[in-house]
Amino acid sequence: MENKMCSRCVMDTSAVGISFDTHGVCNYCRDLSEKLSKYHVASTEDLEEKLDGLIARVKDAGRNKKYDCIVGLSGGADSAYALYLAKSKGLRPLAVHMDNGWDSELAANNIHNLVDKLEVDLFTYVIDWEE
Repeated sequence: MENKMCSRCVMDTSAVGISFDTHGVCNYCRDLSEKLSKYHVASTEDLEEKLDGLIARVKDAGRNKKYDCIVGLSGGADSAYALYLAKSKGLRPLAVHMDNGWDSELAANNIHNLVDKLEVDLFTYVIDWEE
């Protein structure tokens, strides 16, 4: 078989089981398009309702415990927002940080500032590289 590349993606004849339609689009792209055509994005209201339901279940499961959830904290924007959101939704999170020795000074400062300002306990596990 001659080397041919999909007109839509980077897949070519080196991929096992690949085939192309008359427009040069591979079967992988066609399969994905079919799956995506059945996918419908939830409304903001539906997502908020699901989040509120999850938070209610977490609060219920954590009743009478010091913490009702654990939030992994790297010092980056995503985990910072997750911690902020948990706290703003009334959860009692324990922030957990895995110190692998690669933290930047900025990340370390972010972690300190977040747990300080949000009044959240922090557990840091320092990885033992010898272990």
